[in-house]
Amino acid sequence: TQGVAVSKSNLQPGDLVFFSGINSSAGSTYISHVGIYIGNGMMIHAATSEKGIIIAPIFAGNITYIRVIY
Repeated sequence: TQGVAVSKSNLQPGDLVFFSGINSSAGSTYISHVGIYIGNGMMIHAATSEKGIIIAPIFAGNITYIRVIY
């Protein structure tokens, strides 16, 4: 509920990108992951405990929200 919604076409470096998960037993969605957009279609995020912090393509997952926090 914080920040301002941003469309995919208006992403700027530093915008937060939220990905959704699905709770099948409750039939609802939730935020499962967050990345920081760094430009050129890429984001930085904590992938897994084995991979650590990585840079990856932004559109590799199901983006739920994009927010800029001032």
